[in-house]
Amino acid sequence: MSTITSTNETNFVIDNDEVKGRQIISKRIYQCGELIFQEQPLVLAQFEWNKLYKYYACEYCLYPLESCEQNVRRLCQDSSIIIPHSECDPNRNIDQQIVRCPKCNEMYCSIICYQQAMNNYHLTLCQSNENQNKDQLIRHIIDLWRTVHPPPETTSISLVLKIMAMLKQSNNRLLLLQELQKFSQGVQSENQQFYHKLLRKEFESQVEQLRYALEQFNEQYMQIVEFKWFLTSNGFRQLLALLGRNQQGIGTSSLAIWVKNCEALSIPQQAVAAAVVTSDISQFIDAIYTKIDDISGEFIDCEGSGLFKLQSC
Repeated sequence: MSTITSTNETNFVIDNDEVKGRQIISKRIYQCGELIFQEQPLVLAQFEWNKLYKYYACEYCLYPLESCEQNVRRLCQDSSIIIPHSECDPNRNIDQQIVRCPKCNEMYCSIICYQQAMNNYHLTLCQSNENQNKDQLIRHIIDLWRTVHPPPETTSISLVLKIMAMLKQSNNRLLLLQELQKFSQGVQSENQQFYHKLLRKEFESQVEQLRYALEQFNEQYMQIVEFKWFLTSNGFRQLLALLGRNQQGIGTSSLAIWVKNCEALSIPQQAVAAAVVTSDISQFIDAIYTKIDDISGEFIDCEGSGLFKLQSC
């Protein structure tokens, strides 16, 4: 049995099937490369190790907060690199655009993102030293997470912290809880079992430490009665499984933006000159990626994950 949910979109519907789970069903044929839909996440967070190693990104939307040149120099550990075609880098003046939280110095790509973060969760999670015990507990939770989830990362405990803060700040807590419960559908069923890798037996003690720290955070500072079940032993396992099953990976890169814009450079009038320009850029890009691979390996992007209403199981 399945339940079809109509949407405001004209090109697809959402199907909740007991066997297959949540599906997006197209109502028309799409061409290769055509955009199907765009969606803002309900919540997202940068991976904790990624953030620790100074992959600078907007705390709210994960937009990269380095120029292409800064990005490449860091990844290659080479401050002498000069990036050509600076006009292809929309972040070339990003240092002048960054908005910082005046209390904790967290970085955002715009005043809009900063205000959205404040309205949704940052007012609660801002580590402003106004409550040092709370700030210390938040850092303890994040440090615990890093000890049990080294790179390559797949999710972030900050997703849980942000969900708690969103519930704390929400004017309609019931509606937000209903959205979260939609993600819960099918996390464990007779036909399909999903377990996040953190739920394996060897991680039981670390997961319990995390759960207890979050439980203390809720009791001492959040007081969210509706979230208490998620912080029980069984509820926390369900919460981690929910994240592992439903989240989508998010990656951003100043270098990738620059490369894409270079590929779209207007073609010079003379074909020979065009070929030379294209060849030079391609060789430079190949050399940069080779050097990045030697120094930083596969860790190129600002990386995180998020929960999306449409893109869930």
